[in-house]
Amino acid sequence: MTQVRLIGLQTDIEEPLYLFDILMAHETPKQILSLHNVTIPFENSIDISTISLGSSLSLLNDLHWYLSRYVGEVLILEPSIDEKEWLSRKLATSIRNEEISVQKSKNFLKIYSIISISGISKLAPPIFTSRKNISSLNPLLNDSNSTIFIRLLSSEFRSV
Repeated sequence: MTQVRLIGLQTDIEEPLYLFDILMAHETPKQILSLHNVTIPFENSIDISTISLGSSLSLLNDLHWYLSRYVGEVLILEPSIDEKEWLSRKLATSIRNEEISVQKSKNFLKIYSIISISGISKLAPPIFTSRKNISSLNPLLNDSNSTIFIRLLSSEFRSV
C-alpha cells in the first residue's frame, strides 16, 4: 500500500488547526476521502492509504484545489521505492513519469523530527541535507519512530 501524508499549513496562531476537520467541511474532499483509509499521525496532518503511486498522484490531483489552500506539504511513501523514506510530490511525479530514476532520487533530503509537547505530537522545523552529509547529523535521526526522511528533487533542495 502506498501512503499519502498531508501536512497542514503552519500558522502563527496558538489554536491548532485540524486538517482533517477542515477537509471534511468541504463536500468534494469528504466524498473522495470516504473511499480511503484515513488516519491522523500527528497534529494537523492526515495519512491516506492508496493502492499505488499512480493512484496516489491521481488522488492528489483530485484534491488539488483544497491542497493549495490548506496543505503545506504533500508526501508519498511508496514501498516499492523505499519502505521508510517518503517522497515529495514533485519527486514522486518525476519518478512516475520516468524523468528521474529511483537510484538518482536519493541525493537530497528534508528531515523532520516529531516532538511531543504536552502529549501532542508536532513537527519540529526541518533539516535539509544531502545523502553524503547525513552522517554528520545528530544520531537521534536514526529513530524511525520520531523522524521523517523525505527525498527531494534538486530543485526543491535548499542548504541549511
